[in-house]
Amino acid sequence: MNYHSVWYIALVAASSFLFLYTYYKKRNQPVFLLLLAAIGFGYIIEGVIYNFLQSYVYYPRIITSNPTYDSNLGAIASNAFVLPVVGVFLATFRKNWRWLLFFSLLLICIEWLFQELSIYKHNWWRNEFTFFGLLFVYFPIIKLLYRWLLNKQKGIRHFVLLFLIVSPILGTMHMLPIMFLSNRYYDLGWYENVFEDTNAFAAVYYICIGLYVATLAIWKNNHKWLKYLVLIISLYSITRFLLLTGILHVFIWWDPYFYITFPAIVLILAEKISKKLGDRNVSEK
Repeated sequence: MNYHSVWYIALVAASSFLFLYTYYKKRNQPVFLLLLAAIGFGYIIEGVIYNFLQSYVYYPRIITSNPTYDSNLGAIASNAFVLPVVGVFLATFRKNWRWLLFFSLLLICIEWLFQELSIYKHNWWRNEFTFFGLLFVYFPIIKLLYRWLLNKQKGIRHFVLLFLIVSPILGTMHMLPIMFLSNRYYDLGWYENVFEDTNAFAAVYYICIGLYVATLAIWKNNHKWLKYLVLIISLYSITRFLLLTGILHVFIWWDPYFYITFPAIVLILAEKISKKLGDRNVSEK
């Protein structure tokens, strides 16, 4: 372990403790669902500015053999732990704008510190973008999602919540094996670095599959098994197409089976979450 990874691990640990505190205090509330939705919203933003626009680079130095995937771990620390946990804390405790301002300032101070320590670097991004994005976009959206989660939802709100909740599971499970096991990569020629190609295409892939899984989860039919069959056939067809066109390159025998099977498992979870969203009517204490 080096000083780079120590800082990132400390940040993840601190945010984990804050989430445990929030969950303990608000355990009668949909805290965990809100966390997943916050991660899902953050992943979409990060997919645009980090994967496609290459706004910044993280240096946790955990996956030392691959700088691109190593940077991904820093992005996960930020967008699956730090930012969503703070957003959940502010939303569930109904903190006012002064608290939002305080945490926005705190987080850009941490960002500045990481830059000074040379464990994080801006390409074209600026600290001001982080500050105003958190204060006026990210934190207010998480507070809005929390209000939605407290009540029964249907229609577009139900679908948006369900997608935001299940999509980060799909996205994380899609990339972690690639980063640590090098089981596949995508080659579309979007970037000179095939690993950046993989990042960008994986972001598009998981969002599309997330929308598909959310749609199937709320699809009402008399034969429940049919939606699983449709999903598996669709994923098999997509995999075959990507292999035949040379976009997908697979190196481990279990890879296709995994990427066809785990979305079906997430679909089972999505159906249960969808039912909770439809039944929910919580009075906050």
